[in-house]
Amino acid sequence: MAERSLKENASEENVRGWCAKCVERFEIELVNHFAMEEQLVFPLHPGALADELIADHRRMEELVGGMRTAPREETLRAFLELLRQHIRREENEYFQEVQQVVEAGQLETMGAEIDRRAVRVCL
Repeated sequence: MAERSLKENASEENVRGWCAKCVERFEIELVNHFAMEEQLVFPLHPGALADELIADHRRMEELVGGMRTAPREETLRAFLELLRQHIRREENEYFQEVQQVVEAGQLETMGAEIDRRAVRVCL
């Protein structure tokens, strides 16, 4: 949605608006999500891929910090692209591996803990 909007209107005002929305959504949804992944999910199957996904988290935090202080189209686009790639890697690679190597009981325990810790947002 943001990319389509920027394609139609790359004005400074529109970029600032989308940067503000990304920062807000990041703080509402992704801060808690990243913490749970790093504390509960990645320790179940550590390794290079988990380390790369954690590095993605840190990079996204940096990009959000940039959007917070100096909203720019390049930063916004970099964030959106990294988020899209990150989600695909988690779903298509990491979570597939986890399901193959982690016992079902551990996955159930982790799922219950995620449910307990998840911040529920109703907007």
